[in-house]
Amino acid sequence: MMRKQILSFLLALVLCVGFALRAMAGDPYGPRQVGFYLAENFYSFDEPSSGDGWNYDGNYTMTLNGIQSTYGESEYGVKMDQIQLNNPEKDFTFVVQDGTESKVGYINIIYGGGFSIRDSQRKTVTFSGSGTLACKSVLLDKVIFRDVTLTVEEGFSCWGLTMESGSIKASGFSMGHTGTTLDGMYSLTGGSIEVNNEGTYFNAIRIDGMEEDKIREIIGLFRDKSGQPLQPDIHENETYGGYYAFAKGDGTDGRATYAIFEGTGNAAPGGTAFADVSADAYYAAPVEWAVAQSITSGTSDTTFSPDDTCTKAQIITFLWRAAGSPEPQNASAFSDVASDAYYAKATAWAAENGMAEGSAFDPEAPCTRLMAVEFMWKHAGSPGAAQASFTDVSSDAVNWALEQGVTSGTSDTTFSPDDTCTRGQIVTFLYRAFA
Repeated sequence: MMRKQILSFLLALVLCVGFALRAMAGDPYGPRQVGFYLAENFYSFDEPSSGDGWNYDGNYTMTLNGIQSTYGESEYGVKMDQIQLNNPEKDFTFVVQDGTESKVGYINIIYGGGFSIRDSQRKTVTFSGSGTLACKSVLLDKVIFRDVTLTVEEGFSCWGLTMESGSIKASGFSMGHTGTTLDGMYSLTGGSIEVNNEGTYFNAIRIDGMEEDKIREIIGLFRDKSGQPLQPDIHENETYGGYYAFAKGDGTDGRATYAIFEGTGNAAPGGTAFADVSADAYYAAPVEWAVAQSITSGTSDTTFSPDDTCTKAQIITFLWRAAGSPEPQNASAFSDVASDAYYAKATAWAAENGMAEGSAFDPEAPCTRLMAVEFMWKHAGSPGAAQASFTDVSSDAVNWALEQGVTSGTSDTTFSPDDTCTRGQIVTFLYRAFA
């Protein structure tokens, strides 16, 4: 009897271990959480929520309107002062409400639960609004910064940064990741970044990435207190490949403890960079943004040609670049797209991601208003939206574009889906969706 009991116990143990191993093999880190922590509390990305000084809309936008701390105490007495984004499935936006001062401790983003993620899938976090925000530290992937005044007690760290306006003050600044490219990951054109770590153990600046020339370019944007450009102290990354660098003062070997970047933007004094784009045109800011982001360029050194018709090849290329120019897995799927065409990778990417179908793409065809919003809607994941009240079109893409503020109707009752789009209109659509 004892022998049978022992055998039964061993069999049960083997079965339990087998089930455990299968569960671990499927997800070695446990269930994958999708949502955000604010202090000790966990919230869904898909449901609106709010608290003292903050409001979340249920669609990846959180407004900070005077929150003073996210401190919460666990049953073990550990205080969590954080806003942590867990496995976001879309880009996230913080709106720091105008005229308010907020304090939120740590802001970071994590991907876990055994979820394998490619660099191209990492999400962008945008800071917008004209309020002020104080943090303990910021640790994010791709960041767009606009108008906010941000102070960071410790370090500001990101994979890539678009700095358009506003200011960041921190005791440490780092950008890039080991073994990954910096190509297309930064655009420092406006605003200011001031780094001051005198009396702390932080290095003022560290830049990681594959390309030595881009590391030099980024560090060269910063100045010391006397206005002299900082120099890179470059090291080869023997483990991951590529290079990393710290900033050092001009003519010295010591690492800089102070650095400042002050952007000037690309606009000419009193206007824009192009003679045919007036400063008060609705597309002036979108044009400057699109050029700064390398989404498109002018048709000459002095002209943008905003009223020229935009082709299908151009819109899909602009959209591809706005998405970070991801490398397609396969060659072009279309019979009328040459392998050396400037839009070849963009159309291949569009085909792979369900934005374009069929055997031919018709790249030189004019892009219509409906085509433009359909490309962008599919890129966004074909989300649902409230039904618009247009009499000349019924489209989920149009519904989404209207709800997101990408474009509006041509009248209260019409969208004019077959009207062709100009270059000025297309960069404006993209600016409203991505900037």
